[in-house]
Amino acid sequence: MSEIESITKKGSPSWEAHELVLDGLPDERLNDDLTDEGILNQATLGQLQPVLVRANGKGLEVVDGRQRVKRALVINHLAGRRAYDGELTSVKKAIARLEGTDLGKRVIAEAGKGVKVLVTVFRGEENAAPRAEIAANELRHDDSLARKIKKAKRQAKAGFSPEEIAEDFGVSVASIKRWLSVDADKPKKVRGKASQAPTRAKLSGIAERMLAPDAEDGMSRWALLFGWLAGKQSRADVVGAFPELEKYLGGKK
Repeated sequence: MSEIESITKKGSPSWEAHELVLDGLPDERLNDDLTDEGILNQATLGQLQPVLVRANGKGLEVVDGRQRVKRALVINHLAGRRAYDGELTSVKKAIARLEGTDLGKRVIAEAGKGVKVLVTVFRGEENAAPRAEIAANELRHDDSLARKIKKAKRQAKAGFSPEEIAEDFGVSVASIKRWLSVDADKPKKVRGKASQAPTRAKLSGIAERMLAPDAEDGMSRWALLFGWLAGKQSRADVVGAFPELEKYLGGKK
């Protein structure tokens, strides 16, 4: 019995990341950039969800979970488990960005000797694999920001640091600190029909009128106002053009 055949009879075995085929099925996200936070998250907490694979010839082809495999490739390169010699630009960029940095050293410290990829075998018909790939991506959804904030605050209340929470969510520490500083339950201000706040279109219209030259002397209202500030126009001229400013202009003539 081959190793691949034996895998189909086991639960979720581990597999070397570099042995998995990433480009067997078309996927527009194959070369999406990897985030530093996501790489550190996987190095710290491990791979939390198995990668879905199918037997294809002598290897295992990834149906769903390419980003998890790519992060494992980066981690293993940094940790010295296996130097990456593939062609994926996103993996190369992540390695180049992290090598020799403090964050890269944290990844190495967390990952130790590197990681294997936990896989589970897709058991459907061969022509159903592309559908499984699409369904896995489309049905997976993120929590809303409000829910993430509540979870982050719950973590903070339990004693976890912003750095630890950032690792859990796969975002920056700065993002977590912003989340912890806001009230997720506070309703957002919504502009109502009776709102007196000017709209962008209204402000744009006002600006156009202010910049338009006067029919008589060709001077725009802005030029008139700046002329008064420079001592070249009278207070009366400004008040005539800006009656709403009269109470703010003081006694300057």
